[in-house]
Amino acid sequence: MALTLSPRDCAAWLTTSPVYFPTFNRSALRYSGEVKLRIESEFHLRSKFSSGIYSNSQKINEILLHQFKFYSKKFEDTIPKLASRHFMEFVLFEFDQASLIEEKYKHGQLSGEEVGKWTQIGSLFRRSAKYLAERIVLLQPEEAPDTPEESLIEMLDDIWIAAEEMVHLYLLSDQTFMVFPDHTTFEIYPEDGRDFWNLEINRECNIQELVKRDTAHRCSVVGADSTFVMNLNVHKQVIGKPLKETIGASYAEMVNLLAIIIKDSQPAPQSFPTLFLHRSNLIDTLHQHTGLTKKAVEIVLDGFTIKKADMEAEKRELWRPKQEYRTFRRGFFEMTHTTGTHLAFSKRMALESFNQLVEGFVFKQVPPEWTSKAVDVAVSNLSNQAGRWFEGAVEESLRRIGFIGLKSIRKQFGRQPNVIRIPSEVGEIDFLGYSEKEKILLIAECKMVQGGFEGSFFAMT
Repeated sequence: MALTLSPRDCAAWLTTSPVYFPTFNRSALRYSGEVKLRIESEFHLRSKFSSGIYSNSQKINEILLHQFKFYSKKFEDTIPKLASRHFMEFVLFEFDQASLIEEKYKHGQLSGEEVGKWTQIGSLFRRSAKYLAERIVLLQPEEAPDTPEESLIEMLDDIWIAAEEMVHLYLLSDQTFMVFPDHTTFEIYPEDGRDFWNLEINRECNIQELVKRDTAHRCSVVGADSTFVMNLNVHKQVIGKPLKETIGASYAEMVNLLAIIIKDSQPAPQSFPTLFLHRSNLIDTLHQHTGLTKKAVEIVLDGFTIKKADMEAEKRELWRPKQEYRTFRRGFFEMTHTTGTHLAFSKRMALESFNQLVEGFVFKQVPPEWTSKAVDVAVSNLSNQAGRWFEGAVEESLRRIGFIGLKSIRKQFGRQPNVIRIPSEVGEIDFLGYSEKEKILLIAECKMVQGGFEGSFFAMT
């Protein structure tokens, strides 16, 4: 008989998983699983590459890809044996636990030792959970895993470790190839050591340290308050009518509908505190509650849902973070069930995705299900307004530190007879200012960009 993956069945793994707060303990089973995979991984590495230091970025990426394939095979061999509705609920619950710890980390509520451990595993664990959920959707499995009970916990460890390593390795690959191609070395140590490889960035600013510092001091960044980016009142004035004409729901109605689902939905009794909602029943309820047509409700849900067919059409890959159908601006997972199609989600993951969805409009990132010529024009208008707001935020920040000047200078500046004309090839100057105290002339180019942990989203200069 298949084992139902309930909280009690998973308790041994849950209470010793890498995200269980506050102990952060690893069970003997988890530790033994890591040791086993480490030995296999080292053998795999040495089967093709010799000990030594590698500095060529293409060779380093070849090594990282070689190791990625090892963990990818382990993942692919294991996921069909575990995938189930119960495993999905377990994965989403683990993400919620990780989010609780992330909040404590951001608010300085962890001890020094806990901070050290969480900065090493936190982002990898959360990203791994998202990828596991996506892969479960791709398989559309039965309700319970068809795996012997004695093998279940060990497989849980194996697949989560494999997912974490896959995330880690592809991030290192992007970091090496896109950000620090000339400043990275990869060393394979001689055999019989405690560690067997290490990647180093030979620059003053390590990318992981940069991310940690940015997270800790996010409030000091110009425009970090994001008053425009998350200003729903401004968004609805610009986008509301075109969106209503396109999908049958205005911007405010779309936001309200998703917020109702995320906030007010309740999990089933005696289960993980995650959601598994019958899609048709949900559409009927929302139609009655909001007055929107059922078709409009469906389209709103589709723009926030990850589906098997969409991921297959897009050829979803872990290492392609710019793909549309991934757990970033979409927070619901479509699952088949004997009683009909369901939507599974974690409240914390869905809320994160909802915030990314709202922010994305400012950067002209709209779900394909909601686009039209009118929506595209409105979103471009919103993006331009956001750019002007950001220039104002930069000007205000510079003024506070002593720079006085002008913003958005297009053709000329100065007064007659000392007018200086701007050459057409130069274009608009976002800010031109002067500090009397520092005797500094400042020409600033203002670009409001999205932050991101992915190497493919940014490059350092």
